[in-house]
Amino acid sequence: MKIVKKQSATVVANKDKNCIVTSSGISYNEIIKSARVYTEGDIIKIDYRLMSEYRIVGKDRHRCSTGLKSTIRNLQRVKRDAFSLALNNYLNYVKQPDKNEITLDEIAMESLNEFKMNRTEDVNADYIKIYTSSIKDELGSMIVSGISIKNLKLWKRELLNVKQISRARYLKYHRVLNMIFQYAKMEEIIFNNPVELLDKKSGNFKPTSDRSCKYYTKEEVTRMINFEDNELWFTNYLKVMFFTAMRPGEANALQWDDINFEKNTITIQRSIRQGRVSGTKTGIVNEIPMAKPLRESLLEYKEKALSDIWVFVSKKSLLPFWESTGIVKTYFKPLLEKLGIEYRTLYATRATFCSLMLEAKASLTYLQRMLGHKSASTTLQYYTKAGLINLEKDSNMDTLYM
Repeated sequence: MKIVKKQSATVVANKDKNCIVTSSGISYNEIIKSARVYTEGDIIKIDYRLMSEYRIVGKDRHRCSTGLKSTIRNLQRVKRDAFSLALNNYLNYVKQPDKNEITLDEIAMESLNEFKMNRTEDVNADYIKIYTSSIKDELGSMIVSGISIKNLKLWKRELLNVKQISRARYLKYHRVLNMIFQYAKMEEIIFNNPVELLDKKSGNFKPTSDRSCKYYTKEEVTRMINFEDNELWFTNYLKVMFFTAMRPGEANALQWDDINFEKNTITIQRSIRQGRVSGTKTGIVNEIPMAKPLRESLLEYKEKALSDIWVFVSKKSLLPFWESTGIVKTYFKPLLEKLGIEYRTLYATRATFCSLMLEAKASLTYLQRMLGHKSASTTLQYYTKAGLINLEKDSNMDTLYM
C-alpha cells in the first residue's frame, strides 16, 4: 500500500493513453490498472482498479460518477478518456488513509494474503481462521500504531485463559500476529514491531503428553497389516501409511501414476484436506523409495482396484476419500478394538515409521527425505532421539515390520 500525498491534479489526455500524465508528472499506468465505463440510470460512471502498491488498506476497486448523461457522444468521450478521468478521481477525491488512523483489522487480510503464494492453501486458511477467531475481537478495532506490548500481553493472557492450547499451537498464533505487524512496518505504518517483544513462554500451555505413547509398536503394526479380515484396499492403505510415512491426506490423494513399479518409487505430490485437492503440506514434490513388501502388495491390489486413477476410493462414489475421519471411524478404530490395540490416531502411523526407523539406525538425512521435511532441523526437532542416529548408514525398511 503506497500512501499518496493529496494533490490537486490537472490530467492531460493524449491519443496514446500511455502518455496521460498529471501536472506532477505521474503517468496513469503507474496507478490505474483498469477502467470500465458503464451507465447507471441515465448517468455515465467509471469502475476502476488500482495497481497493488496504490491499494488503500486492501481496497483496489473504486467507482465514480462523471455527472454526464448517457448519450452516444458522451459515452464515446468518456470511453476515450476513461483512464484520465479515473486518475483524476483517484488523485482528487479518493481519501488517502492517515497512518495514525489505520486499524489492525484494515490491514490484517491484506498482510496475510501478501505472501500467501509461499504457503499452501490449508496453511493460509488456518492463518486466516486464527486471526478471525482469536485476534480480531481483541485487537482488530485498535489503531495499529497505538497497540503496545502491554496490549499484546493482555491478548496473550486472555487467549491462554480461554483456549487450552499447546506451545506449538500458540506459536502459530504468535506468527500470524507477527506477520501483520511486520507488514505494517514494511508499509511504514509503524516503525517498531511490538510483537518482537512478546514472550513466547507461558506456564498456561496445555502440557504435551509423552511422545513414547504416540506411535504404534512393531508388534502392533505387524498384527494390523496382517489381519485377515481387513478389506484388501484397507490392508494396502495401512501398508502405504506404515511403509512411507505419508500424511493421511497424502495417502488419500495418491494416484496410480504416482507409483513407479519399475523404479520402485512413490511420488508424493498432492494432498486432500476437507474435500480440497492441493499440494503437499510443505509444498514439496517428494519421490521416495518403495519397500518390497509394499510393492508386492500394491501390485496384487491394483488388479482388483475400483479406480484406474485413484489408489484408494470410496466404494459408493468411486472417488477418493475427502477426509480421513470416515476411514478412522469405519475401519481404523474398529480394527484396533478387534485387536485390543490402544488408539493413537491415524497420523501416528507417521511417527511410528520414524521411531522404528530410528531404532533401526536410519540416518537423519534419509528420514528427512522420507518425511518430506524442508530442513533436517525439523526432523531433528520432532522425531530424533539421542544416540539413535547413524549419519553414515541408511536402514533397510524392507524388513521393518518383520
